[in-house]
Amino acid sequence: MKESLILDMFYFFGASALCVPFFKTLGLGSVLGYIVGGIILGEHAFGLLKNGTHIQEISEIGIILLLFVIGLELSTERLSRLKENILKDGLTQFSITTVLVGCILKMCGLDTIPSFLLAIAIALSSTAFALVHLKETNQLTKSYGQSSISILLFQDLIIIPALTIIPFLASTTITNDTITMSMVMQKVLLSGGMILFAKYALLPTLTWVHKSQSIEIFIATTMLFIFAAALCMQLIGLSKAVGAFLTGIFLSNTNFKTDIHKVTVPLKSMLMGVFFMGLGLALDLSYIKENFLQIVMVTTLFMSVKFGILLLMGNYKFKNWTSSLKLGVLLSQGGEFGLLIITSALGHKLITSQLAEMATACITLSLCVTPLLAKACDHFSMESLEVQPQQSNDEGEEIIANDNSKVIPLVKPESTSEVKEKTAA
Repeated sequence: MKESLILDMFYFFGASALCVPFFKTLGLGSVLGYIVGGIILGEHAFGLLKNGTHIQEISEIGIILLLFVIGLELSTERLSRLKENILKDGLTQFSITTVLVGCILKMCGLDTIPSFLLAIAIALSSTAFALVHLKETNQLTKSYGQSSISILLFQDLIIIPALTIIPFLASTTITNDTITMSMVMQKVLLSGGMILFAKYALLPTLTWVHKSQSIEIFIATTMLFIFAAALCMQLIGLSKAVGAFLTGIFLSNTNFKTDIHKVTVPLKSMLMGVFFMGLGLALDLSYIKENFLQIVMVTTLFMSVKFGILLLMGNYKFKNWTSSLKLGVLLSQGGEFGLLIITSALGHKLITSQLAEMATACITLSLCVTPLLAKACDHFSMESLEVQPQQSNDEGEEIIANDNSKVIPLVKPESTSEVKEKTAA
């Protein structure tokens, strides 16, 4: 068993070391490299991994840390400065896409709740792909790059209420046998205990550890609290990722945020690679072969709907079809949070396994296709890309990408009067 696990790790890191640099060299990004690596190692291809389920279990840690890092970067002060752009771009895209896709699924014969949940999953784009692609191609400061960040930030926020309502939508019969007063009291006490601990004990404890212990002990203590919050949320009946997100929010305005960020961001990026490789491992190639045309049609339909909405939004905002095209191509795919919604809905029996398998295959296909589309779009529109107007940024606002990229300062331009005053001085 021990030897087979070591051999699995050898195959995993070998596939990562070969596939990811290869696809990045082609300009297609690391996400596609991880997915292809997972497909190659999976039981439906070469079947090299003997304990593939372990990889998929580890990938759940990547999702938990992803939500923690998002919470860590989204301080209340930063959100208040960005709220106008987030609400304008993000809410518009998410609302229109969810309603339109939900209506289409409803017309196809699905029930209301499955249609609603699948529409939410499809409306969400891949934060991992979009931000990495923008960073690697130096497009974060373009107009469509900044709009993409606003849309992705909104999606990062909306995933929390989306995951929260899924347990309450579960079609279970509430009886005295299923839910007792003691169970309710346990959940209430647990919730109250978490709130009190977070308010009065979390920061003093971490502050003491940060001052009196080594950085390794401090990071270990922080990880302890992250996973404790995740487990508590699971006991309450909510998603583990919600607990990690709230922990990040609590720590977002602390003095040791930078120390936590330095460690968790690279770790999160590595584990997100495990998540995408686990996605490739889980793909049933025989199912895709049998339903290939249907998967391609559904993927084309939902990507076209998202692309059309983003294209019109972009043209309304930028008055430029090139930037609008870039925005549409960049965010037209499904994403990791969509897969998380599908997994959670399937776990609560709100959608069937057939629907989940179809949706997972379509989102995965969209993740594989988007790097090719983005590469082609970059090639044909390289000369006509315009620079982001700086007046849309808040004062000195820093956009922190949800990957291992550097912080990119966006400086507010000086007005003409400010320049004159400086010159006179």
